[in-house]
Amino acid sequence: MRADFSADINLAKHLSIQKKYKEARKKYMELLGQIGNMNCMQQVMIFAGLGHISRIKLLFSEAVEYFEKALKLEPKNRFALNGIANSYRGLKNHSREIHWWKQLLSYHPHDFLAMNRLADAYRHKNDNDQAEILYLQSLELKHNNKFALMGLGDLYFKQKKYNLTLKYWEKLLILHPEFINIMTMVANIYRMRKNFTDALYYYKKAYEIAPSNNYVLFGIADTLRGQLLYRDSIAYWEQCFSNNKNDTRVLTRLGDMYMQCAMIEEAEKVYIRAWEQNKDKYGYLGLIKFEAFQKNYQKVIEMIQKMLKTSETENRVVAIIVEILFSIGHKDKIYNLLSPYVDLKDIGMFSRLMVQDMVNFRNNTDTIGNIIDE
Repeated sequence: MRADFSADINLAKHLSIQKKYKEARKKYMELLGQIGNMNCMQQVMIFAGLGHISRIKLLFSEAVEYFEKALKLEPKNRFALNGIANSYRGLKNHSREIHWWKQLLSYHPHDFLAMNRLADAYRHKNDNDQAEILYLQSLELKHNNKFALMGLGDLYFKQKKYNLTLKYWEKLLILHPEFINIMTMVANIYRMRKNFTDALYYYKKAYEIAPSNNYVLFGIADTLRGQLLYRDSIAYWEQCFSNNKNDTRVLTRLGDMYMQCAMIEEAEKVYIRAWEQNKDKYGYLGLIKFEAFQKNYQKVIEMIQKMLKTSETENRVVAIIVEILFSIGHKDKIYNLLSPYVDLKDIGMFSRLMVQDMVNFRNNTDTIGNIIDE
């Protein structure tokens, strides 16, 4: 008479559900030694149970071996199909992952979670068209499916299709207002578009959940800066800096706000700290702005020349230098100062007004005029 292993198998399963994986694995391994005396279904449960624990422990290759043994006995077993697909996902073998999700869906076509995972796998393989189709199909199966809403938003975000990103992520936030990362990214899109009202709405909601989150604090501060509410932004820049005193980007923004509010001594201290902390180029630019405010124009020119000789001239740096020279009435020096260090034909970030002024005073449309259209 064949022994009844049901009670022991159920105990192992129960321990696994309780996340007592060490005890569960020990029980499954005891049962594995007697697997030849079990019926087919019991054998499947042993192999699938061990596969699940191996996957939870991130032993993905071992998990695959167990799930394969379970599926050899019962090819349509949903738990094992899900487990092997997720194990290949853990191994980042997306081709095999896709194979097994398709296998699962061939038996269980309404499994919207499996459909989401399949879409994720295609997205990881940069097959965005197939991923999009599957996410949308998953939404048809379950309209409030957070995984599909999240996946579609991420898919469109990486494609810079921001209207579609907002469509799905804002719907997601209605269902799950606690998703602070999504909320912050939605706010970032609005801030990038200079829609500061909507940006601030989402940042403030995120702030209610996580008032110490530096991404949120930075977003609020920068949005207020965009609204020209410089004094209001200072409190958030200061809080942001107090959370991370190594962030010189925040330091220089804080210095800029002090300058805008005529808090000159505070600005100088902040710029000096940013420069001394790690020779931050934006801290140095802040010191140049400080000298410009003090009307030390010759020193401004000397500092700009020094910076151009010793630092890489990335677009944003060049744009700030141009802005400083305009602010002190030295636009006639822009071309002569920059041209030895910057290929002006390749700079496309000047404002149209600045570039047109350059064209006018240089009267050299062949050299500089192309910048406007780049």
